[in-house]
Amino acid sequence: MAVYFSNRLVLLGLLLGFTGIGLFACFAPADGAADGHTIHLVAGSLIVLFSAIIWVAGTLYADRNSSADSHNVTNSGIQLLAAGTFSGLVALVRGEWTAFSVSAIQWDAWAGLLYLIIMGSLVAYLAFTWLVRVQPPAIVSTHTFVNPVVAIVMGWLIAGEKITGKQGSAWR
Repeated sequence: MAVYFSNRLVLLGLLLGFTGIGLFACFAPADGAADGHTIHLVAGSLIVLFSAIIWVAGTLYADRNSSADSHNVTNSGIQLLAAGTFSGLVALVRGEWTAFSVSAIQWDAWAGLLYLIIMGSLVAYLAFTWLVRVQPPAIVSTHTFVNPVVAIVMGWLIAGEKITGKQGSAWR
């Protein structure tokens, strides 16, 4: 990993990426949002950025500290259970469990959850943790650029969502 941080192009790429996130968070509030909502956009962006950094650090730690005979499914399961437990604790602290009602959840929401469990957690995450073992982190990280595009196109194809000008300009 030290090789990556001693490479000036990698450092320049990181600087540009963090600058882009900062510009997005500070100067591009959501459509129709009042200036007071910008703080939420900044806080949300920082939380997502921090969680991505922690996720990568945890994945690299698990990869380097796993025994050669440990199974990818076991390693992925531990990470996913830890993430689920932490999310449940955050929901508990925020009092979200008191407003939760299983009967209020519509069928299409259950179907979406099932899809995310299978494709997002099982298939994609197992593929990601396997790829971390066999490829350098710089190559593995390219999924970060592909996932948003796939999500937007799938939303357009399956859910009939509209692709906005902002999304189109972000692809360039």
